[in-house]
Amino acid sequence: MYLRLLGTRGPLLALLCAPIAAGCASEAVSPSGGGAAAPVDIPEDQGRPEAAARAATADLELLSEPRETLGFGEPTTLSVRLTNRDGDPIDGAPVSFALMGRAQDASLEELEVKTDEDGRADNRLLGGEQVATFRVRISALGAGDLYVDVRVSNAGFGTLVVDVPYEGARAVDERSVSALAMMSCEQAERMAGDPMTTLPGAKGETPAEFLALPAAVDYAVMATAQGLDGTIVARGCVDEVRLDADDEVRIQVPFEDEPLLPEGDYRVTLSFDASAPGATLERVLRDAAELAILGAEPPVDTAVAEAGFLLDAMERALADDALSDGAGIGELAANLRDARALPPDEVTLEESLASQLELEGAGPRAARMRLAALVGERFGTVELHATMSIGELNGELPVQWALDSWKLPAPSEGASTLSIDASADSEDVMTVASFDAGGDALELASLSLPSGLGGLAAEALRFAAQDAEQELHALAGCEVLSLWLAGLSFDASSCDDDCVERVCGEALSTIVAASEIELSGLDESRPTLELSGTMEMGDDDGDLQVERMRGDDLGGSWAPAEGASPEDAAEALSAVATAEMEVGAGEAEAP
Repeated sequence: MYLRLLGTRGPLLALLCAPIAAGCASEAVSPSGGGAAAPVDIPEDQGRPEAAARAATADLELLSEPRETLGFGEPTTLSVRLTNRDGDPIDGAPVSFALMGRAQDASLEELEVKTDEDGRADNRLLGGEQVATFRVRISALGAGDLYVDVRVSNAGFGTLVVDVPYEGARAVDERSVSALAMMSCEQAERMAGDPMTTLPGAKGETPAEFLALPAAVDYAVMATAQGLDGTIVARGCVDEVRLDADDEVRIQVPFEDEPLLPEGDYRVTLSFDASAPGATLERVLRDAAELAILGAEPPVDTAVAEAGFLLDAMERALADDALSDGAGIGELAANLRDARALPPDEVTLEESLASQLELEGAGPRAARMRLAALVGERFGTVELHATMSIGELNGELPVQWALDSWKLPAPSEGASTLSIDASADSEDVMTVASFDAGGDALELASLSLPSGLGGLAAEALRFAAQDAEQELHALAGCEVLSLWLAGLSFDASSCDDDCVERVCGEALSTIVAASEIELSGLDESRPTLELSGTMEMGDDDGDLQVERMRGDDLGGSWAPAEGASPEDAAEALSAVATAEMEVGAGEAEAP
């Protein structure tokens, strides 16, 4: 007798079937017996899946065919033998049989059969009156499960060959292909027992092959690509695939990548091409130094004004020496001041020193030009380091930027990287990004970052003044000043070599201090860096979580404050952004 129960699930199905010597066609039953199972990948090839194997104390051997093709109403016998680890038959042990997948109205004669003295258990399977593709699971206590693939059709059977090369951007470990009878791609959802084949890697010459599928019905052929952790990273489907009896159909299923998930915290480095801002910084530095050397009113003779700038520094150095000894302004400083106050018809000390400086091509302005150039050279590339936090995906993404530091990379081997802290002087920056799922890209809307270029240039100025101190002293005219002093007859000429070094140090400090003030003020007059552009996303391990991002063409400007003068027009900026997920953020680790 055969009994068919429709629309019955889980424990109720077990209660109905257990007292009756009959089979039940049903949805897949979970191994625990608790309701319909979720779709589970089961290898198409006959065998004992490792995931289903128990601690083996017995061996269950399939004696009948691993694949059965039945006509409508046609019966077949499924036979197994159960033996112990020594190969001896086990008598009287229960062997369970269950239908898995879309069995339709096919049925089993028994749900449980006890082995005979030879360890053999036989059960009859009856094909129904509907096309069906399913599996029979056969299990016994202490042995791994066996599976028999069953096809039922009254129109014959054909072969389906499926090519599924993956050519997308995801990291793929294996591909799975399923053939779902009488379904469309819109309806397709694989369940345990459906015909399925698994292929290793992303590509390969070996196609997925389905033998003896029922002919004269339409199939949806569904393919998935899995990453290393089993995450489905790409899908594909082709429907309305029809087979003819005793024929072979070959198709190809194209994949579409699943969208990446750019959520979590990322360490970001923004590398700016700062040549345009660098030129502005260099100009501001030169102008500030010029003002410190020559004064607000342009002098008639700039060479004389430069010499006067050095003599002013000498007066301050001599006076400081005297004050440190408790001697007031000091005799040497007073003598120098008196010597500079000669009648107009005589050659002044400024004029005398100026002629020597011009002869040697030296002077404070030469030092100022070199100092400005050293700072400008450091601004070929500027880096901003920050943390970018991306919120939940919802079309528009809130993105928060926590600034860390501004850096000037070392311009040459052995040189130092310069940096200033950007975290204390600015609040976190919020912006909005949109997510292009098809293009694996993050579109950054206008991003306004606090400008730290002026403060960074001031740091570069201090470093350059210290690092190139001897070169700058020579350019400023220290050697000329020492020789010139040796030829003078009044007491101030006793300013020795150490004194001359202090004079040049005083002059250079005056230039640096004036320039620092102007450079730092730029962060108020040009307070923001405006950027926008696209960041391409990358997934390294096939879990759809974005581990890295890169934007090679971010563009924008170094923008002046509202209401700034026309000469403070915005200057173009370009930047390259690289981002790596922070270790411990989300479920990913930085590469």
